[in-house]
Amino acid sequence: MFEFEGVSLLRRELTGFRDFFCGVCSFLYTQYDVEFISFLGKKILFFKILSSRNFARHEATNAFSELLACSKYIALQDYRGLLLNERSFLESCLQIINLPEHGLTTAKMFEHASLESVNSARLKQLYHGTSELVHHDRTEISTTLQALFSPSPELNEDKRKNTESDLMWLVETLVDIILSQYTDDISSAFFVRKPELEFVIGKKRYKTFLSELEGN
Repeated sequence: MFEFEGVSLLRRELTGFRDFFCGVCSFLYTQYDVEFISFLGKKILFFKILSSRNFARHEATNAFSELLACSKYIALQDYRGLLLNERSFLESCLQIINLPEHGLTTAKMFEHASLESVNSARLKQLYHGTSELVHHDRTEISTTLQALFSPSPELNEDKRKNTESDLMWLVETLVDIILSQYTDDISSAFFVRKPELEFVIGKKRYKTFLSELEGN
């Protein structure tokens, strides 16, 4: 069966990403971990493609980089590093959602109307729940440095599964909002390469995307 060339390239890129992750893991990974990293890899590709096609280029590049860093810290079982980049990823997506506004506080960005249709309380909990561990702007820099040098809590198997589940929900929720809010822009960004979009967001969400596109 013929496969669009762009999808073949993305599939190859995803396979290389997944294989490298499994090769550098500091733990004995499970099938759940492999499925999760495949999911994460597709969403990394989603933001990478958006940034390369000049859609919210700065914010999408940041989101791509931060998700990539999340995969690194999961492989290393570095809980602090993971949460720091997860938090930054959320901020980058909020910036995309709030375009063309710039320079808004995080509290103000959380007030965007599109967040009313999702569990915004959980989003805020994930964001604010990391404050004590990764946010040090109100402490002396010597204290901050000491915290950064202290060992990071490790991701044991149970904590890793819960953390991966939370991150998957976070990514799915934010990508879904961005797809619904910028249907026409994303359609233009992918142009004739819609099969690429289907590959990175999944068949089910792609069908919804097409319905939203036809309704505009």
